[in-house]
Amino acid sequence: MEDIIQKYKKERKIKNISLVIFSLFLAIGLNFMFSNNYSGSFILGNVNSKITGNESADLYITKIKDNIVNIKSSKSINNVKSISFSIAYNSKNIEIKNKEILLKSGEKIDLINNDGYNTLILNFKNPINISENEDIFQIVFDKKDFSKLESINLINSNITDKDNNNYLLSTSGIEI
Repeated sequence: MEDIIQKYKKERKIKNISLVIFSLFLAIGLNFMFSNNYSGSFILGNVNSKITGNESADLYITKIKDNIVNIKSSKSINNVKSISFSIAYNSKNIEIKNKEILLKSGEKIDLINNDGYNTLILNFKNPINISENEDIFQIVFDKKDFSKLESINLINSNITDKDNNNYLLSTSGIEI
């Protein structure tokens, strides 16, 4: 009886080891098959690399100079009391030097100021109207290695109107 149990345990170990090896080869094979080819480009996880058609985000980033980007609104937004958004970037290659509000009568509050992730709130004394393609905010940065392509992503953005209603805004990023 012990002989049958030993034989069963040995066969189970062999099956488990072969299953792990097969899974490893399958994962490596899929990785090589989908990376750097036409079908692999449709499985991208980077938002900047995905084609979304003619839709533009409510807030988007544009490059002004090699080390300056502006955040703009693609639509007109009325009766804005405050805007909040987060900026995500690779802090190993990008260092943000200055963040400045470009709208009049606005106050900037740095809510979270970590390397690679900043959350900001822009408060306005009186509700303002933001016109289409108007510059809202400017970021001045230093890039340590210009040979590497990096992204600055705008995430978690929303506005509060004069009646204290919150509205989520769509966002995008930029490759620099």
